[in-house]
Amino acid sequence: MDIQRKRLAATMALAVMLSGCVEGSDRETKAELMAGRNHYIQGDYAAAVATLDGFAGRHDSPEYAARALLIQGKAEIGRRNWSAARDAFQQLIDRYPKSLEAEKARYKLGEVAEFGGELAEAARRYRNLAEAPNPIAC
Repeated sequence: MDIQRKRLAATMALAVMLSGCVEGSDRETKAELMAGRNHYIQGDYAAAVATLDGFAGRHDSPEYAARALLIQGKAEIGRRNWSAARDAFQQLIDRYPKSLEAEKARYKLGEVAEFGGELAEAARRYRNLAEAPNPIAC
């Protein structure tokens, strides 16, 4: 099963690179993002983080950078690296505050606090989300 997933991930990355819908460096950017995403989906969180680390700084496209930070933060949760997860989600919120990914990151910050044993902080974050729901996320 793992070999099938790896083959699928490689095929998807190749298809993105060869597709005519993205040009030049945009094709490479999307392939890099997809490679990190595929590592995350496969449960290889260290490889996902290694692939996506610094991605947002290299590629300022909100479409790709916000997704990369969200995936990177989720991979850090998978690694139980609460502080790195918090940093990725906060960077996402700071850089792209009105994006759907930022709304997801706000929720993930609550999870990070909860998983890290910071229950009062988690409760505060969840309460803030409940009191001021974002229409983008609905």
